[in-house]
Amino acid sequence: DDFVKYIFTLMSTNYTLNDLKEIAETQIHYRIVEAKKLSDILKNMGNSGPAFGMFGTLFGLVFMLSSLDNPSAVGPGLALGLLATLYGVASTHLLFYPLSKKVLALAEVQQKRDEMILECAMMIVGEKSSLFIKDKLLSHLNLKYVTNPAIFDEETSEEVTIESEETEEEIVSTEQPKDEEVQ
Repeated sequence: DDFVKYIFTLMSTNYTLNDLKEIAETQIHYRIVEAKKLSDILKNMGNSGPAFGMFGTLFGLVFMLSSLDNPSAVGPGLALGLLATLYGVASTHLLFYPLSKKVLALAEVQQKRDEMILECAMMIVGEKSSLFIKDKLLSHLNLKYVTNPAIFDEETSEEVTIESEETEEEIVSTEQPKDEEVQ
């Protein structure tokens, strides 16, 4: 990741904690501003979708009205107008608006991640203990993931459960002959 490389480069230059934080926060802010610009572009494209649909509808109506003397040619003009409206509205609500929201959501996740990376880098530069850094970073997570890390990988937790059951069975089977020998 470019941001991680950038942070490590800043760390190697021996900047003070305040300088490191100021420079990195500027980069984080720049990245979120760029994502908001992209989101706004997509939102504006979505806002213009119905207008393009209406433009196509007008073409369909003109085609339909130009062929009123031939009733069989009226249908395709009407179909063109309705389809253009449908495409305009569908592109807005099924493509551009969801993409705009997705870009913003991803930017927020990226911002949170970058802030955590910056916080970690500052703790490393500040020579905090590894246990403190781990606990500080885990404090950003939901408590259920911290107390039960196996939740991330259900297969791993199942394997651990199966292995522990086999171990208990092995212990019981090895203990039973000893009991018989004593008797």
